[in-house]
Amino acid sequence: MSLTKYFLSLSMLLGLGLAANAQDWGTPTGTTGQASDKDDKDRYVTSVTTTGATEDLSYSNGSLPSSVYVYTGEGMTVERGQTVTLHVTTSEDMIWCAGMTYVDWNLDYDFDDEGESYPKVGLEVNDDGSSNLPYSGNPGIVDYTVELTVPEDAALGTTRLRLQYQDAWHNPPKGHSHSAMDEIQKGGVYDFDVTITEAAAPVEGPT
Repeated sequence: MSLTKYFLSLSMLLGLGLAANAQDWGTPTGTTGQASDKDDKDRYVTSVTTTGATEDLSYSNGSLPSSVYVYTGEGMTVERGQTVTLHVTTSEDMIWCAGMTYVDWNLDYDFDDEGESYPKVGLEVNDDGSSNLPYSGNPGIVDYTVELTVPEDAALGTTRLRLQYQDAWHNPPKGHSHSAMDEIQKGGVYDFDVTITEAAAPVEGPT
């Protein structure tokens, strides 16, 4: 853990009130999903919502962001052990991207630990089964869901959910493992706050 991450974590434990911000989890760089010619359309997320959270996320967007990285400032509140359904919609030309989902469950300001990354949405050019990619893209990416189960030992406090979109032809080697800080090509990264609380005590019935 870096010295910066150590002091950020220590401040939360001691209640010093050091607010988490977009920089804590790193700022990905690269190129946006801006249309490259008259036959293309912009690639961007249009909505992100959840069901099943204590306080659900509701984010909407109608145009291509001006930068590849977007800290939305939107978020949700969840309890330890809770299962939440994340629902994402995108613009139609996002089919030429693949999507990744990350959550920093242990609040150590990265997404590198076990259980913090989720299965990729869509295929990339070197993946098995990608022969139709040049013709159909990844149509499932325009409207998809991801099930997120909060670990029972998830760190309490406000952490981060990251959605990452990468051009399906950015040509990684076969079997490439993505990271939340990959250089982006013709895509984008969207961050959301996730506030984790203790699980509510069960309601006791009459005795």
